[in-house]
Amino acid sequence: VLGGVHVAWQKERTVVAATVAIAGALLVLAPAFGRILPGLDGPWVSRTVAGLVHKYSPGSEPVVASVGYDEPSLVFLLGTGTRLTGAAGAVRSLQDHPDGYALVTGREKAAFDAAADAAKLKPFALDTFRGYNYSKGKWLTLTLYGAKPH
Repeated sequence: VLGGVHVAWQKERTVVAATVAIAGALLVLAPAFGRILPGLDGPWVSRTVAGLVHKYSPGSEPVVASVGYDEPSLVFLLGTGTRLTGAAGAVRSLQDHPDGYALVTGREKAAFDAAADAAKLKPFALDTFRGYNYSKGKWLTLTLYGAKPH
């Protein structure tokens, strides 16, 4: 009988300890996620891109061709002028919309450069940044290009 009481007491102690640990974690992590995470730029790639586009074109909704980064949040934040395309499509977009932009990932840069050379276009790198695409679990380096300097 005494052994059964000891086992029951151990189980109850484990449940209490787990409950206290979970409650403590919630008390610490909730403020951290609620205050710190939204202030980080790394995980919010689309928000960073939108900020850069609006920095160079305040008050307008320019055409942005994105190569290698195709998150729905990008279209939501930049509007209907956003094109998810390949390198050649981004170069054509810059030719057709000289006030527009091309957003190119590091992985797609060589293809974009080759397409620009073939079209005799010299895009200007306006900004480069690194961000974490949390939906794909990958770090990205992205460059925002314009057909002309800003």
